[in-house]
Amino acid sequence: MRQNNLGIPQLKLIAFMFILSPILYAGLVWFMQSSGNFDTENPNLGVMTMALGAVYASQVGLAFFFPMLRMRSRADGDPMSFYRSVVIVQLGLLESGAIFGLVLGFLGADLMVTVAFCLASVFFLITVFPSEQKMRRMTRR
Repeated sequence: MRQNNLGIPQLKLIAFMFILSPILYAGLVWFMQSSGNFDTENPNLGVMTMALGAVYASQVGLAFFFPMLRMRSRADGDPMSFYRSVVIVQLGLLESGAIFGLVLGFLGADLMVTVAFCLASVFFLITVFPSEQKMRRMTRR
């Protein structure tokens, strides 16, 4: 059986990449919209923005509630393995807001809508940035 040696330094690198991606998404939408030949006539954008905002709010709630759910099912195993799985799920859930902003930007939403989703995503991603202290706090019995 192969042991996975993904530790805190590697988790920090993964988290940094998750934080960098919303910035790239906003830059991509800016580039596409500044080219001038981008259609912004979509009458359903307001409804889609509110719906995706609500979905993202629920995902943020789940991302911060997930460690408590996972603790109940945790076996007496490796604390790093537990922390690693929690952080990776949190990062994925919290990055989804930037992806929603990217999709809305592709559909013709104003650049500020994309930027708002991306900034929210970056803010929440920074709050779950991995550290030794957070791992000890989360895996303490």
